[in-house]
Amino acid sequence: MIHGNALSLLNFPGDNIVDRFETFLDSIIDCIGRDGSIFIPSFTYSAANGEVFDPSVSLPRVGGFANLAFHSNRFERTVDPMF
Repeated sequence: MIHGNALSLLNFPGDNIVDRFETFLDSIIDCIGRDGSIFIPSFTYSAANGEVFDPSVSLPRVGGFANLAFHSNRFERTVDPMF
């Protein structure tokens, strides 16, 4: 599981934060292999707030790192609005 500060991505090469995020993911995949799993918390807490949860459009409320993962096409999101 990866839960971190998006500012740590400044340590990776790339022209922008999205490129740096992709470089970071590639380095993780190099370590765990293509069959490994990466989990990044992307909680919305929408159910607790009485809001409708749609996994394809409900933005994470836990920081920039989760938002980068949300907008990446490299992840699948669970349908649980809390976890």
